[in-house]
Amino acid sequence: LSSSHTLPPPSPPKPPPKIMSSESVTSVEGVEPAKAGTDLSKPIQFDKLIKLFKHPDTAQLYDRQVSQLRRVARHNPSGFALKSLPMLQELILLGLAQLNSGHPEFTKPLTSLVILAGVPFSRDCSNEELTPSGLASAESMYKALNTVMMTAKDINLQVAACHALTEVAKGKSLEKKKAPSEIKVLGVRGGVVKNDQRPPPRDLNQAMLAKSGVVHGCVDVLKETTQQMIETLNAKIDAGSLGYISDD
Repeated sequence: LSSSHTLPPPSPPKPPPKIMSSESVTSVEGVEPAKAGTDLSKPIQFDKLIKLFKHPDTAQLYDRQVSQLRRVARHNPSGFALKSLPMLQELILLGLAQLNSGHPEFTKPLTSLVILAGVPFSRDCSNEELTPSGLASAESMYKALNTVMMTAKDINLQVAACHALTEVAKGKSLEKKKAPSEIKVLGVRGGVVKNDQRPPPRDLNQAMLAKSGVVHGCVDVLKETTQQMIETLNAKIDAGSLGYISDD
């Protein structure tokens, strides 16, 4: 070919897609970190895990179930996606049933999952947590955490659930806003529009905790515990086993 028909140089090869690995993600304190080299970009197939608990042929494979619960926690070292919460809460309740039926080996993986459930959920799109499906997903998880806190036959797991709900009530968010009343918008000069009409995460979370019955449940338990303490104290006074208590 003549110089006037010289072929253009080949374009450089495209870099391979970036894979989220365990080395690039910081795990939450108290949760077992992912194994080195784990590809975190592959989604967990929750439907298969739930089937592992429910199918008659695998319902008693406790070691395998524990292993899969640990795998879910290791695969989500920074928390869970909002869209996965309905299946995740079902998985937690299935594991809780195994624990309460006399299998303490479920305690540690369940504790890891409960701790991670208190971390702000990740979203696939803007304002996903305000959609009907997003609100329902979060509410289902809060109900599951409340069930764990109220019924788990392990005090450490109950404390973990209580701590997770406390973190939810604080309303932490993955977004880093410069001011609570500002929101960044594409196509707007300066990129910031004031008077963000979205409710603050703290107000939204606390409203959902109240709606899901978590707050009323905690109040009822507090009343019951206080009543038991009063009855125990009165019994000791009547039996004369309670010594003199100084007014000081």
